[in-house]
Amino acid sequence: MLSDKPLISVVILTYNSEKTIHQCINSVLQQDYEKFEVIAIDGGSSDETIPILRNLDRIKVIHSQINILGYMRQLGVESSEGDIIAFIDSDIILPHRFWLSSMINNLYRFMALDNRVVAILSLWRYSRGDKCVRRYITLYCDFILRKNGVLRNGDLLKTTSWGTGQTLITRRVIEGVGGFNRSIHYYEDADLAGRMVAKGYTFVLSTVFHDRVIHIQADSFSAYLRKFYTMSVLGATQFGGELNLKREALSIPWSVLCMIQEISRDKDYVWLIHPVLQLARSFLRSLALARYSI
Repeated sequence: MLSDKPLISVVILTYNSEKTIHQCINSVLQQDYEKFEVIAIDGGSSDETIPILRNLDRIKVIHSQINILGYMRQLGVESSEGDIIAFIDSDIILPHRFWLSSMINNLYRFMALDNRVVAILSLWRYSRGDKCVRRYITLYCDFILRKNGVLRNGDLLKTTSWGTGQTLITRRVIEGVGGFNRSIHYYEDADLAGRMVAKGYTFVLSTVFHDRVIHIQADSFSAYLRKFYTMSVLGATQFGGELNLKREALSIPWSVLCMIQEISRDKDYVWLIHPVLQLARSFLRSLALARYSI
């Protein structure tokens, strides 16, 4: 346990988040950690997000004039006072009231052993009782992390990759590498992580079940694919890319082999839809590159 607890600034970005923001912030406000503030950065919501935020206690609401993730995250950093910045996405629910305490204790324990450690993140929680789309998204994310060598055996893993969905980061290092790039709307977190890694810093990934958060990203597969296409368009306009139809075509039979492997591993037949979704993702990614690549 920490004897001198740092102030944690919880930064939540919102944009038309009325379906999830109340659950998200309530899960934060129920934390047993004593020293934290909550800052919501809204990118111009036109739904009920702002009225919901105004009815919640202890929330500092900031209206961003620019709806770009890098700009909004940096605005959150500059508007906060904590030594630790906790980025929580608006569709994330913290699983229990000890989450912040568990994460900050593990972060400081690793920082005491290795001064290169500057952040800790967790994964999404899987539940058999969830909708098929949420089970698939969670299992697919774990699959990608294993494929890329990020997710391995162990409870607390050193890594050079992180996102900002459920992550605690030291303020001094964010500021030390120049903060978030205000002009980046897609992979703004990967850009910041890359500059941290270039300075020799590393991160901790908690894979323990009680640190995994509840992710309520999509209510249907069609909503998931719409978001995938939006992100593909943003990626194409921001970074460009080469349309590779051969690679996309080869990914389809490979997805069938992955389906068989992952059904055996996870014992969840939601993986049966994987080849269909891989075909859809390949089509949407190719369409975005053909239309919008710089």
